[in-house]
Amino acid sequence: MAKHRERLLDVFPEIKDKLPIDDKELILGYFDMLQMAISNDDYETADFVCEEIQKYSYPESVCRQVDELADKVNKLDSDAAIQLVNIIKGNW
Repeated sequence: MAKHRERLLDVFPEIKDKLPIDDKELILGYFDMLQMAISNDDYETADFVCEEIQKYSYPESVCRQVDELADKVNKLDSDAAIQLVNIIKGNW
C-alpha cells in the first residue's frame, strides 16, 4: 500500500489529503485523542481533532459516523460523542 500511495502522490500531489488513511495506529490515535479531549471537556481540541479525522477517506459507513461524531462534538454532547468514538474504534 505504501508504494501505491507514493506513486499516486507523485502523479497527483493535489490528492494528498484525500487518500485513504492506511495506518491503523494513526487512526486509533486520533480517536483516542478525541475521546480524551471530550472527556476533559476540551471542545476546542476536540473540534480540531474532528477536522483532522475528516480529512481522510473512510468506508462509507464510517464516513457517516465521523460526520455524526463531528456534529455531536459541535453540540457539546460528550456522552453521545464518546459512545460513537467507541463504536467507530470497534470498526477498525
